[in-house]
Amino acid sequence: MKPTYEELEAENRALKDEVADLKALVKQLLERIANFESQLKQNSKNSSKPPSSDQKSNLPSIKRKETRPFHSRASRQILPESMVTSHTERRVDTCPRCRSAMFPPGKVTKWQQIELPEIKPLVHQ
Repeated sequence: MKPTYEELEAENRALKDEVADLKALVKQLLERIANFESQLKQNSKNSSKPPSSDQKSNLPSIKRKETRPFHSRASRQILPESMVTSHTERRVDTCPRCRSAMFPPGKVTKWQQIELPEIKPLVHQ
């Protein structure tokens, strides 16, 4: 059954009203979006917001430090044997991780540990 002319006109009016309502809603939502965008552009310099509420700039999260060249002679000189007060030989016979036997390398490394005497304050009265 075909709709009558009056039914089509009523349906057309209802659709026009619905379109008008949707246009009003779109206008209202566009105004809200514009308001929110203006709020996003605000910071502590152009509003009464505190500086702590400002967004951070898009900097890379990892700042790389400048690498310094290696100092090949940045260690102390070994003192002569006449200044050494005690000798201790230290070696590792087994690996602390896998407990396998360790064999000494061909080169022996020497190092010295210098202990400073206890510092006693001078108290004057």
